[in-house]
Amino acid sequence: MLFFIRIAANAVALWLAATFVTGIDFVAAGANSITRIGTEAGTDLVANNSYLRDRVSDPGFWVELLVVALVFTVVNMFVRPVVTFLSIPFVVLSLGLFLLVVNALMVLLTGAISERLSLGFSVDGFWPALWAGIVISVVNWVLGLVLPSGRSRR
Repeated sequence: MLFFIRIAANAVALWLAATFVTGIDFVAAGANSITRIGTEAGTDLVANNSYLRDRVSDPGFWVELLVVALVFTVVNMFVRPVVTFLSIPFVVLSLGLFLLVVNALMVLLTGAISERLSLGFSVDGFWPALWAGIVISVVNWVLGLVLPSGRSRR
């Protein structure tokens, strides 16, 4: 049950990252490169949000979002601990700031897997991935305060 809660939380976080971070996009299935959910350089956020409102009522959008969230959750469950362990010296030297780079790498990896599987999630580079990692971390932190975590509090 907690796995599904984690997927739902990651879906919300990815949706917000695609909404507010330039370079993180959900391309609608079968759409051309102009029809995007995330913001792009040179597009208006208001127009983008109207597209989001239209797209949110589409059940296919939620399926795509949940599949991408599943990929992101699996990447965070299996790849992130290995990368974090291997980067311990950098984390110590940077006083923990290197974990932002690890988060960005997980977003980049999720984007690469999603593009390979034609899921419609794309990341345009390192800096958008870094900002998306920050947005996703903050959203997951806030949702973690509200949602059950499976850990008993004593």
